[in-house]
Amino acid sequence: MIGTWRGALILTKHELSRSLKSYILVLFFLVYLIFFLLPMLKSILEGEKHIALEWAVDFLFYTMLPTIGLLCGKLQLQYWKSDPYSKKMAIWRTMPISSKQIALARYLQVLFGAVVTQVPLFTAFYIMIHYSSIQLPISTFIVFSLTWFSISLIITYLIIYLELGFTGKMYSVIYSLFMVVVMGFTMLYVALFRVSMVKLSINTISNGNYWPAVIAAAAATLVYVFGLKALISRLNKREYIG
Repeated sequence: MIGTWRGALILTKHELSRSLKSYILVLFFLVYLIFFLLPMLKSILEGEKHIALEWAVDFLFYTMLPTIGLLCGKLQLQYWKSDPYSKKMAIWRTMPISSKQIALARYLQVLFGAVVTQVPLFTAFYIMIHYSSIQLPISTFIVFSLTWFSISLIITYLIIYLELGFTGKMYSVIYSLFMVVVMGFTMLYVALFRVSMVKLSINTISNGNYWPAVIAAAAATLVYVFGLKALISRLNKREYIG
């Protein structure tokens, strides 16, 4: 059997080559998201006080940043109906492909998707800020971007565990519940503190406090390490057909 990393890279390359059309569609969606999200960000950073707007920005950051990378896969919209990922993994497990290679390959594929989608998003965000009245140094913006990139990876890693570790219907149910929880959490936070977490993070970093990025990056690393082990254990135990 070939090495874990080599096998994972081969599997990642294979999946990416099959998902090219999905990436193109997601990039079109990304353009729509940029035109939809950036004006809201600009408004709250300029000091506009609107609770619904502040909540909408937080909700989109917590839900869209992690999932636009996941949407780059061909199978994302088919989980409930036909559970294609379980069937695909069942075929892979009959080959000399280990659970560790499957899990690592999915992590790498989603990491690639996150970079490809979030770099244009944050670049557009900075360009908008640069040509507005908002004063935000590029160093502050880079730290802000890394903070939310790390947060999105934490959520993405958790979603991958559900995606690969459970059947399509179970995954769909749990993911829907997750969206409801995030909606409730962001609504409660904004209602209590009257400020968007996105805006608060920018203000905190602007004051020279880079600890949000450090904590987020450290948490993402821990979730990756322990999440990968948990996912491998889950893949070794779960049933793929039936």
